Amino acid sequence: MKKIFSLFIYACFLSSILFAQTAITLTVDDIADAGDIYVVSNGNPLEDYSLDYTGENIVWNYNFLTPVTQDSVVWLEPTETNVAYFLLWFVSNIAEESAQVISSDLFSIEDIFNFYNRSGSELAIKGFAGTVEGIPLPAAYDSPDKVYEFPITYGSDYNSNSSFTFGIPGYGSWAEEKERTCDADGWGTVITPFGEFETVRLHCEIAVSDVFEYSGFEIPISYTSHEYRWLSPDMGIPVLQINTQALLGFETVTQVIYQDTLLPAPVSIQENLLHADITLQNPVSNTMQIAIQAEQAYPMYLIVKDTKGATVLETKQEILNTGINNFSYSINNLESGMYLVNVVMDNRVVEVKKLIVLK
Repeated sequence: MKKIFSLFIYACFLSSILFAQTAITLTVDDIADAGDIYVVSNGNPLEDYSLDYTGENIVWNYNFLTPVTQDSVVWLEPTETNVAYFLLWFVSNIAEESAQVISSDLFSIEDIFNFYNRSGSELAIKGFAGTVEGIPLPAAYDSPDKVYEFPITYGSDYNSNSSFTFGIPGYGSWAEEKERTCDADGWGTVITPFGEFETVRLHCEIAVSDVFEYSGFEIPISYTSHEYRWLSPDMGIPVLQINTQALLGFETVTQVIYQDTLLPAPVSIQENLLHADITLQNPVSNTMQIAIQAEQAYPMYLIVKDTKGATVLETKQEILNTGINNFSYSINNLESGMYLVNVVMDNRVVEVKKLIVLK
């Protein structure tokens, strides 16, 4: 027994040696620059990510992550973007081509570029641009959104207030005010399918106030989101990023992104997902209506969660047909408030949409 106990103590000691380290410091040299390209995988938001687990010399083991889809993140010179965005060229020195699509019931913004000021003291968004029904439209920030303030090390904190107005001809406008508060609340080692990395975890709480104006009517929406970024030296972008939305102090994971290697074959139903356009009507009272345009037949169902993360509705499985699919579901039992609608295919959440219920 004494020998076994001694071996156990030795194993714990060896483990502490393997992962023991000192807190790292990141500068602008550790952040992506023009010409850098990264492969990222999108994970399943329904997993348990234990986001409260943080502190000093922590080991975050997310080796269980599996890709639902994959994207590329491309950083380039602002002048390499559409000439229609030239006004943003003068206020930025680097741009990011995003795979993100901003979608609402009124419009969708695709082919998005974020324009940044990258300096030794900060990385701040100065504007963004994208296409609405094929028309390229830019939007400059009235005040920049400070994503990073350098140097970043354990205990660092900063905040910023930003705003913009995005005019959409024929639709109206989208105005947003954002208050970002960030804190480097942990350091240690993060483990993903891509490897093991020394890291600082940066947690940002973001209070957002949106106003959508359409035909003289204004639709205000306010919410709080959180970004958890595991940053590592020379990795350019976060090794892992988990985004959540919160109401009343409860968070629901909406997005999981991690650096990965390019897979030789399509991930699961990836090709189908890349061509699925999902629209959810908002606000609603007693009936939830969702439209999904798919390029091939595939089974689908919905899981609706409240702001505490509890499932309040799970629909029966439907079969998507090629083309536009319209579905209606009774929500008479739901109270007024915000909910998250998880679109599930192949037992994986492929998209999360906000549902606003007003009664």
